[in-house]
Amino acid sequence: MSMLRNDYAHFMTRVQQKKQDKQERIARAAWDLFTQHGYEKVTTRQVAEQADIATGTLFLYAASKGDLLVLAFEQALRDATQPPEKLPDSIQDTVRLLFSGPLHLYGQHRQLARHFLLEVLRGGSRSVTESNIEQFAQTLTHLLQQASEKGQLKADLDARQAARNFFGIYMMVLLEWLPSVQDVEDARQKLDAAFGLQWSGLEAK
Repeated sequence: MSMLRNDYAHFMTRVQQKKQDKQERIARAAWDLFTQHGYEKVTTRQVAEQADIATGTLFLYAASKGDLLVLAFEQALRDATQPPEKLPDSIQDTVRLLFSGPLHLYGQHRQLARHFLLEVLRGGSRSVTESNIEQFAQTLTHLLQQASEKGQLKADLDARQAARNFFGIYMMVLLEWLPSVQDVEDARQKLDAAFGLQWSGLEAK
């Protein structure tokens, strides 16, 4: 019986991996087309052809073009938020580095990012967005907890809540900056100023 369970578990793992691989292929195909031609000009059929799958299969992963955009942009955000192997010694510089990747991505593809945030607010591919946010929050929580243990931040720091606070500040700055005509450096300066207030309450005395 245990052999059957192991075989079934192995089979399900392969099925899940194939599904994940196909989702990533769709996301990257959609990203290539959206960034080359613009969101409005791309069709779901074009994405299916680029990903080398049937249109019906595509709709199993994204029910609409808006969902496709969320899927594609979230994949790009996952790539942009991967922390480098060598991090700065300062937790302040580390956190700034973590948020610089997605901010740069938004700056590079600003018009597409506006469409993306509208789709996210409408609830498009919610599970993908929530998974990304949770993964980023875990990384940030871990780094803040390490800084607390090293004495850089308060010993009794609630690292999980602090991570949520930083992400909330980031989102407020992003939502204010994205519709404006200001460049990405203005967004970085606003983020640094807002984070500065947060750090003042977290640093070890």
